[in-house]
Amino acid sequence: MHDHGDGPGGSGGWLRARGDVSALRRSLRGLVLRSLGIDIVKGEQHDHDHDDEDLPPGVKRADHRFGGGYLYMARELLVNQDDLDRLRQELEDRGIRLAPGEPEPIRGTRLLQLFLHADERRTVAEVVTILRAIDLGDRDALRVYPNHVAVGASHPRAFPCDSPRADGPLDDPPANGELPGAGVRVAVLDSGLVAGHPWLDTRAVPLDAAADVEQPEFKNGALLHSSGHGTFVAGVVLQCAPGAQVVAKKVFGGDGLTSDTALAAALRALPADIHVINLSLGATTHNNVGLPATQTALQELSQRQPRPVVVAAAGNDGITQETYPAAFKDVIAVGASQDPDGARACFSNHGSWVDACAMGRSVHSTFFNVDATPEQIPPTCLPGPPPGPQQFRWFARWSGTSFAAPCVAGAIAARMTDQNVDAVQAAFQLVHANGLPQDPAGDLGTIVTCGAGGVD
Repeated sequence: MHDHGDGPGGSGGWLRARGDVSALRRSLRGLVLRSLGIDIVKGEQHDHDHDDEDLPPGVKRADHRFGGGYLYMARELLVNQDDLDRLRQELEDRGIRLAPGEPEPIRGTRLLQLFLHADERRTVAEVVTILRAIDLGDRDALRVYPNHVAVGASHPRAFPCDSPRADGPLDDPPANGELPGAGVRVAVLDSGLVAGHPWLDTRAVPLDAAADVEQPEFKNGALLHSSGHGTFVAGVVLQCAPGAQVVAKKVFGGDGLTSDTALAAALRALPADIHVINLSLGATTHNNVGLPATQTALQELSQRQPRPVVVAAAGNDGITQETYPAAFKDVIAVGASQDPDGARACFSNHGSWVDACAMGRSVHSTFFNVDATPEQIPPTCLPGPPPGPQQFRWFARWSGTSFAAPCVAGAIAARMTDQNVDAVQAAFQLVHANGLPQDPAGDLGTIVTCGAGGVD
């Protein structure tokens, strides 16, 4: 696990190289920005948002030349309160206008939320790039960020890596004896939980009986690509830890999108008796600064007793670039294997920052009871779904690191009762202890299986 980014508690300054930022490095970066057409003094407008037709209003996509490809909330800026005066002055010097009104504090953090003026032609991605490139001499770079948008299944195009396929029922959970994970509570922050699922029964419950229930969502007659995602994740957890209880918190809808600030608020809303937290979502961020609001919320959770373990999906782009929150320190980043031997699934992100892997291809789990045609998604390395409507009868198959992560979360819950240890000790035994099986290529971490629960 690694601590990237310069949010609260981070490694400090994305321009740092394990120490002070040199003036020379700032100057060189300024030359690079200018070569890309960004005048950091004049801040001229450059069109770099593109292909946003699949995104809802208010969400934009940044091009790679503006700090990497990522999604963000249009017009929203986050700034450390200690940097507010400097930020205002730098914006004024460059003719960048803010909306009227006072900054809004982000609860539990030192971050403030500001908004660009409705008539400001420069986008958030460009403004952040300009501000973070300013040479401030011996002072650190301005701590200013987009309000990044995280995606269910961690895909920057806002799509999972394939569509769900209808399948038959899972085997019934064991009826007798002390079940793996008994007494363990696993929080799933996702798209919510379908009501009345016969297999999940009372083993999975919404945190809020109204707000955290999900129903099938449609667009142009097709089932939205992330609709049912949370229900599916809950079923994976309970296959691995059939005695546990899943507590579902809705952080996104069928479009699969949530923001850094919304995710942080949801983490803070979790009850104190949660042992394991599953986050099958993620974001690439501006020059790997991470998600500053979420990072602060995770640090607060690490101070709780009992201390919960956080598991997050590594992403479905088949690349080595870090995604957050998976790449944060003390979060277990999970990639997807395509077989029990740990061979990497073609879509899985990978690299030294990935801590563990589990089966993530053609996972069998819980879903809606609905006749629907899944929304078409852009082609990936996986074959497309069968054409036309499908009869989903509470169960489906789906692929993605989104469904490898809850296998690890469930395995941790099962290990807690099997070894009579807390979540932190169970996670160490499964993921970080010496001598554990590693994936063959060395870029997916420890191979984790569900043990007694099993995911077929």
